[in-house]
Amino acid sequence: MAKKKKSKSKVKKSQEQSSRESVVAEEVEQSVKHAEDTTSQTDTQNDTQNDLQDDTKSVTGEQLQSEVPESSVETDEEDVTRQDRTEHPETPPADPTSIEIPNDHDGDDDDDDDNDTVIRSEDDNSANRDSIEPTDNDIQSEKKEETHESTVEAGPDDGDEEQEQEQEQEKDTNTVTEVQDDTSDDADKDEDETNSAGKSSATSDKEVAETSTSNVTETEEDQVEPVKSSDIAPEDKQETEDKTSNTLISVTPGPYTLSSLHLEVPPSLGTTTAICHHENNIYLGTSLGYILTYTLIPGPEYILTSQVPFHQTRRLPVTHFLPLPTLQILLVVSGHLLQCFSLPSTSPLTIGRIKDVNSIELDLNKKAKCDENGVHVAIMTKSQLRIVNVTKQALRLVKDVKCGAICGKRREDRLIVAHDGQYEMLDIKRELNNRTMLFPVNTAGADIDQEHQLTPFVEGVGNDEFLLVCGTGKDDPAMGLVVNLKGDVSRGTIPMLSYPDSVLTDNDAVITVRGGEVTAYSLEDQRELQTWTFSQRVHVTRVELLSVNASKLVELITLKPIVGSDPKRDAKELEFAQSISKVNCSILIFSETLVETIVPQSRLERLQSVTKLKVLEKELATSQATTELTVIEVEYLNLQISLMRLVEHNYDAALESWTNGTLDPRILIYIFGYEVHGDLYIFGGLIPLTLKLRKSIKETAFNTFFELFLERWLLKHTVENRDIITTIELTTVLYHLNNPQQLIQTLKLVSTVDVVPILRQHGKHLALAHILAEREDPKSAIFIHKDLIDHKITDQGFDSSDSLHIICELSKKCDDEDFIRETGMWLLRHDAKLAISFMNSSKLSLHSLQTGMERSEEVKHVIESIDDAGLKYNYLSQVFVSMGQEKMRLNLKKGLYKSLLKSLSARESTLRRVQN
Repeated sequence: MAKKKKSKSKVKKSQEQSSRESVVAEEVEQSVKHAEDTTSQTDTQNDTQNDLQDDTKSVTGEQLQSEVPESSVETDEEDVTRQDRTEHPETPPADPTSIEIPNDHDGDDDDDDDNDTVIRSEDDNSANRDSIEPTDNDIQSEKKEETHESTVEAGPDDGDEEQEQEQEQEKDTNTVTEVQDDTSDDADKDEDETNSAGKSSATSDKEVAETSTSNVTETEEDQVEPVKSSDIAPEDKQETEDKTSNTLISVTPGPYTLSSLHLEVPPSLGTTTAICHHENNIYLGTSLGYILTYTLIPGPEYILTSQVPFHQTRRLPVTHFLPLPTLQILLVVSGHLLQCFSLPSTSPLTIGRIKDVNSIELDLNKKAKCDENGVHVAIMTKSQLRIVNVTKQALRLVKDVKCGAICGKRREDRLIVAHDGQYEMLDIKRELNNRTMLFPVNTAGADIDQEHQLTPFVEGVGNDEFLLVCGTGKDDPAMGLVVNLKGDVSRGTIPMLSYPDSVLTDNDAVITVRGGEVTAYSLEDQRELQTWTFSQRVHVTRVELLSVNASKLVELITLKPIVGSDPKRDAKELEFAQSISKVNCSILIFSETLVETIVPQSRLERLQSVTKLKVLEKELATSQATTELTVIEVEYLNLQISLMRLVEHNYDAALESWTNGTLDPRILIYIFGYEVHGDLYIFGGLIPLTLKLRKSIKETAFNTFFELFLERWLLKHTVENRDIITTIELTTVLYHLNNPQQLIQTLKLVSTVDVVPILRQHGKHLALAHILAEREDPKSAIFIHKDLIDHKITDQGFDSSDSLHIICELSKKCDDEDFIRETGMWLLRHDAKLAISFMNSSKLSLHSLQTGMERSEEVKHVIESIDDAGLKYNYLSQVFVSMGQEKMRLNLKKGLYKSLLKSLSARESTLRRVQN
């Protein structure tokens, strides 16, 4: 910031070189006398004003208070601008609570923001609103920090940077020396820190200044030379050398995991004191006042891309970051001084700065102004609460509330702040009766000395609540109280074993730190959720949502093979799972040597242990597949629920989910132990449940469900995956092998699977003969029935009489006369009567039966096997015809007729006797 101010100063070279030393002496004297005699200091500043010819101005806190009427509301902003001193030579007395106003090169800041309401016009008492901005040596001396000034300040105009920097180095050193004589305890303490850091880094800063140009760009800021290890004060250097690695000693089970961020901080730049995140960058503040930028690169990894000093001479720790994305501005606090930097380059901006800052906050409810034209920021100082509109051109005061604050949180017009050991609720919209006392930070009741003061904590909870922490001592148990916008306790008290060093809220949890122990508590039931113990002291901070890899989620959603395997696909599935397994987190644990993200369990991790089916069904019903990860979550939950329904024997619901087309039916077929065609992949997190079900499929109800499942899938005509079709058909055939009738019906629907070898392998020859006959292959079917009758093959459902009749029927479909005659002759050996009938119906001549017997034996065999006289006649007549014995055929016919008449006569006699 100081570097940029020097680059913009417009002090004339000829006048500056001759008068600079005397001016410095006068300015130092003014700074020292300021606390003793304000009027004297003002006179001295007025004398110095014409010599410096700086384009700066300042408006005192009293003036701002007078310009903002007590009846004004937050939207009434004051655009405090700087006028040229040559126009207004008369300046009002400086005030300890002055706000230094941003530099306006055009002199028309009031016109830059149409949304800002100017309480006073530019012409009304504009001269009285101008005052001299403190010079750099006044700022570096820390004299004004002793009086807790809240200042919005602009840098000097452009000038000769090299000469200006060299002179400023001398001025800073002289100023520090002079201010050391001040008698104020607080100032002495601050000055000692500033003087030590300023002297030790003077050489380094001078080298940096010599390499800079008149225009500070992002590239130049990246090249700022860090503080050398030799320039670090002895005590700081010793601390750096003694520093050891901080490690995680123990962790209890819970809903969070830790993920490390490898952010290497050069030892010469100090240790980590503050962290924030914006887009692809992480910004890290150090104990030596540096702002480090780490940029995300593929891997994913973060590399250090720039290092910018908060101040050119001061080396105080960076304590707060607040990114304003709509403006691309980063607010940074170091040594209670707030300055503005650009995003993402962290180049210093000359739009103003504010001193004596304890904390900076935005509206948790996001109702306050926050757009491209400005962002309202609540700035808490020791003496007052300030609402400032941060714009790209300037810092403009909106409102001051006379209530100092160490920390606090804002929800629209309500704030809860901590001040003088008390928690208070403020209504910034009201001018009167706008403060409500809640309860003390230390509830011991007696007067608390400075040594035993407890650090207050205020955090937002939900949409309309706050978390406050109270206790009786640092080593005594503490309690977290959740209050609503009325200040009433709205939830159960959170008990803490000791008063924490820091506290943050994260959705439904509270994260506390005491030394090296980090504990998470539930805001819902106030129980302890999880604890991490580190070997050294750690801190926690909240950042803009940071996306980190969730290793456990990767294990859950990676598709893994349970049947078959393809190395290329395995690699692709893992890569895809890793690419979408991102979890947003906003809480970081950090120390001098580590940065860990507290990663909440992903949705699927949390639901993995849920055993209540209704809970899972509700989660699925409320799911919206809008991203790649949410699509996978829906698929995962659908399969998990479908498996759980089988576990709970909810077969009706299971049948619906397994046949609606959203699941691969091969998974269920695998569970029932049947062969699966193709590679089968399922989510890694559901493999254990799948294997558990595979071992428990024994009940009859399971089989009934499975039969219906197969039937529905077999009737589907929209399935395109050949592996799925083949698996369904094959499984259905195998399932019905022992049910001949159902098997026959199934075979009629099979179109993909070659069932012939399957039926042969399992001895289902009758079914095979049937399917062959259906496929217009009667010869093959007849051969199967002949083999069954001849006992060459067997089938459990075989009946010889049925097969003989089937052979006769199938033979009629054949056009091959030789095959039919052969079949008839085969029939004569097994059933002559059926053979004669078959031969007659087929109109075949039995002139030569060729049964393999002697002719006499053959005739005798046939005659004995035929009971019907007509069949016997037909057979013998054909035999005689084939022998050329026509006369014998006629005699046979006569004899048969006589026999028939005798038989009929005998039957008639019998009937008459019965009737009589």
